[in-house]
Amino acid sequence: MTDQRPIYYQFATKLNYQVFARIEDEHLERDLLPILNEMGFSRIDSEKLKTIEFSRSETKVLKLSKASLRVSKQILGVSNGIDNYGPESISSQGGYDVYRYKGVGMMIFSQQSPTWEMGVLDPDKNSKSVKVMLTRFVSWALASKGVVGFWGVAVEEGLVVMKPKQSQFESIFIDINQMAMITQDGVKTISGNLQVLRLDDTLKDSTKQMSKEALLSFLCSNTTHLSYTGLPTTMRASLFEVSSFANGIVYPVENFMPRERIKEKEL
Repeated sequence: MTDQRPIYYQFATKLNYQVFARIEDEHLERDLLPILNEMGFSRIDSEKLKTIEFSRSETKVLKLSKASLRVSKQILGVSNGIDNYGPESISSQGGYDVYRYKGVGMMIFSQQSPTWEMGVLDPDKNSKSVKVMLTRFVSWALASKGVVGFWGVAVEEGLVVMKPKQSQFESIFIDINQMAMITQDGVKTISGNLQVLRLDDTLKDSTKQMSKEALLSFLCSNTTHLSYTGLPTTMRASLFEVSSFANGIVYPVENFMPRERIKEKEL
């Protein structure tokens, strides 16, 4: 039996983020590959990896593995009533944060550490929930750079911000410093006439303009960043900047065609 070298994936390589997923097992890689591809992770070979100058403050490597028996018990167990608020929970233990998605996986991380760890159960059967966990990872890993994530989909005019289930757990990340938007379809350049759409089921064949204050409030309450201490200052600054130049539009939900309906129409 030969030792397998870890497999590395880098998030949004075009933007040079030092955010990586490290996978120890080929079988696990096979299960995670569709999710990683959708989210904008690209496999990076060992030679390219050697040329990267890592930064202790910016580098975040998530070691992904199948959950051990001990971790599996924690993933499947009861979490002192926290589960009453939903499947996701965060707690602090000995200088580290522990993020748990009940029945799916658990992550141990610290902003002061470049290496984070995540154990998962049946990723092939829990693909959407694992996608949520990896989205949380990217959100936390890039928070210090002011990169903000939203549940939603990209459209020609900008983006539609939604609830997680409504977007089929698809996410969009905005990097104000690089004026870039990371979508499921790739990295796009942000223009000065960016539109942020909020769907409304009470509107019929008409749209409404959102005030800057309403847009900021809407954006702050719909990020992919999960925390018991609120949004970090870097993200709040980015959200304020986005709301200052973007146009917030309330759009009738019945006129919006999500990705699944577009695919059905093409078929």
